[in-house]
Amino acid sequence: MKFTFKDGTSFILEEGVQIEKFLANLAMAPNASEIKELFEKSGYNLDVVPGEFLKICTLNEKERQELKEVLESIESLGLKEVFNANLRVIVFKKTFLERVKWCLNNNIPFLNSDNSFVSMLNTAASFAEYTSKKPISEINNQESVVNPEIAPLITDPEDITVRNAIIKTLGEINMTNQNEDLSFIITSIIANLDSVIASDNKMYNTIGEKHLIMNAIKGVNLTPEMQELLNTKILVSFNDAELGVERGAVA
Repeated sequence: MKFTFKDGTSFILEEGVQIEKFLANLAMAPNASEIKELFEKSGYNLDVVPGEFLKICTLNEKERQELKEVLESIESLGLKEVFNANLRVIVFKKTFLERVKWCLNNNIPFLNSDNSFVSMLNTAASFAEYTSKKPISEINNQESVVNPEIAPLITDPEDITVRNAIIKTLGEINMTNQNEDLSFIITSIIANLDSVIASDNKMYNTIGEKHLIMNAIKGVNLTPEMQELLNTKILVSFNDAELGVERGAVA
């Protein structure tokens, strides 16, 4: 079954797709050809796509730029075939890719046996729960789908306790503040948290945990709005001994 956008761009849909469910995308995709061309130039096979993939053609200019960067990152990770097998809008979000990177760096499974992504990557809350509850013995015994330079896992019990407590707090923050930018910030922090704690030499016992969050977000390009979210929604939830701020207090 063929689905054709107003600019003439068309896709063959998987068998059994109810095309009427996706007609709303027609009016919101004036530049569908640009999206299709971007995927095809990146080497993706779009001969047949699931119906939900059609929504990706509705991305605005800012979102298209993010998609371009995501596709480049996927290529550099050697995961193009994996993503091509999962043509859903959510998996081509920068936030989702950061969760995949974290799993890669920590040797945690992120695929099901049928090559689909595990559902725990879909939201910051489920991702935080998945990573915090994974037994360290099980983590050490898992193999990644690809084998980049794997970052060393933290194995010290106290470090693990601190890490899990931070991730639990971040998950709670995300659940009470439904915001895509906030989810991206939280995912970025989680992605870098292990390496930050591993190199901290337990300074968190002296100066608190807030500096761990700040170090974990270093190098991430935040907009002024994202920085405000970091300051008002995240940093205030972690203690800073130098300022006498306790966990959960408002700084």
